[in-house]
Amino acid sequence: MGTQSRSKIKNILKFLAIILSGIGLLALFVAGIFLIRNEANLVQDNQSVVRADDSGTCGDNLTWTVSSGSTLTISGTGPMYDYVRSGSTSGDRPPWDVFISTLIIEEGVTSIGRNAFSDQMNLTSVNIPNSVTSIGYQAFRSCTWLSTVTLSNNLMSVGEEAFAGCCISSITLPNTLTTIGDGAFAGCPMSTINIPANVTSI
Repeated sequence: MGTQSRSKIKNILKFLAIILSGIGLLALFVAGIFLIRNEANLVQDNQSVVRADDSGTCGDNLTWTVSSGSTLTISGTGPMYDYVRSGSTSGDRPPWDVFISTLIIEEGVTSIGRNAFSDQMNLTSVNIPNSVTSIGYQAFRSCTWLSTVTLSNNLMSVGEEAFAGCCISSITLPNTLTTIGDGAFAGCPMSTINIPANVTSI
């Protein structure tokens, strides 16, 4: 075989190698798009499908429901159960395993349990209905973006560290309040707070 023929064969092989390489890259590109689309569809499906664990009980006569992926509604009558914070080795953690952006506590709930909503960093505001008379220990602790809180007009006690680590700059305490736990508003950027005359323990 002459030198010229060998040169032609080498050029043909190089050309084929370039074509195969291009086909490989195109295949990888198409596969990547396919995977991205499947992932997006999976996320969308997970957000739209209500799973069995999206509802349950959080008190003897209270129920909880998660809708739209991040809206938690507490409804019924009576007190909430108490919970422990994430990382605790004993006790029950809150059953809603989601980051809450909207919290709806309906009229009829009489107390907010210990650690019920602690570490909910996406929560920015909460309205506590007038049926609530007590807020438990660390109930909203480390809800770092929680800045707006409307308290029940019939609230009697706020537990220790209930709102510690939140970013509440001002809050109105009702005249019915008698007990404020140690560090209830620790770390909140409040310059002043008016304590009602009926408060006997703080």
